[in-house]
Amino acid sequence: MNCEYLAYKPKEVTPGIWLPEDGIDYHSIYTSVKKYNPDGLLFYEIKNGYEEKTVFMDLLPTAKLIHHMFSYLEKKIMYQYEKGGVLKKTTFISYSDNFEVEHTEKNFFYDNDSTICLHFLYDKPSYYDKTTLLKDKKIVEYWNADKRPYLRYEYHYDNDKLMTLVEFELPSNRIKQFWEHKYDGNGNCVEMQRFNYKKEPEHCWLYFFDEYNNCIKEQMVFGTSKRLVEDINFIHEYDDDGNWNRKVIYKNGSIQYFVDNKTNLLIK
Repeated sequence: MNCEYLAYKPKEVTPGIWLPEDGIDYHSIYTSVKKYNPDGLLFYEIKNGYEEKTVFMDLLPTAKLIHHMFSYLEKKIMYQYEKGGVLKKTTFISYSDNFEVEHTEKNFFYDNDSTICLHFLYDKPSYYDKTTLLKDKKIVEYWNADKRPYLRYEYHYDNDKLMTLVEFELPSNRIKQFWEHKYDGNGNCVEMQRFNYKKEPEHCWLYFFDEYNNCIKEQMVFGTSKRLVEDINFIHEYDDDGNWNRKVIYKNGSIQYFVDNKTNLLIK
C-alpha cells in the first residue's frame, strides 16, 4: 500500500470512535508495532506473533533478540563487521539447538557499486542477491547457489522518485511485468500502473490526498476499463494545528482498522 502505518489489533472495533479500553491482541499474526530510538533506528518490533529487540552500538546493530510473544527466546542474531563498520556476516543461535550451535545466516561481499548477499539455509548456501546502486537506477538480481541468475528487478528514479519498476526473467532477460508511477506537484504518488509481459495494463492503484498531503483514498482498478476492484478510504480527525489525531480506514465500505496518532500505532 502507498500509505504505511504502525499497527496493532483491538479485540473489538466500534465504528467511528477510538476505544482505548479495547484489549490488544499481541499474539495475533496481524498485530504489528514498531518503536524507534532517538536516532531514528528501529529497535523494537512486533510482527507475525514475534517480538524483536535490536541492540545498537555506534548506530550499528550488534544483535537482534527474537521472542515468541511473552514467552521464550526463539533466536538471537549477531552482526559481524570489518573495520569501518562494513557488515560482513550475520549468524544466529536458536532455541531449537539449545543455543549451543552458531549458524551462518548471511555473508556479505562488496564490489564497487554492488552489495552481494549470500543467504544460507541449514548452514548451506541457498541463494544470492546482488544490489547495485547507480545514478537514478537500482538493480537487484537473484542467483541460485551456483551463481546462475534467475530474476532481476530494475528500479528507475527521477530525483529520488521511483518512476518505473521492471521485473526480468533470467537468463532469458524477458520482461515478466513492470510498474509505472505518476506523481502530483507535491511529490505524492497518485498512480501505480502494472503491465504484464505483453505490455497490457492490468491492476492499477490510484491514490488521493488532502490539503495536508495525507492519503485519504486508495483505489485499485483493472485493465483499460478501469473496473473498480478495491476501494479504501481514510477518514482523518485534525487538531487546530492541522495535525491528525485519529484515522478510520474503510475497505469497500467496511471498517478495517483505526489509527491513534498519539501512540503512533495502528489498530487493525
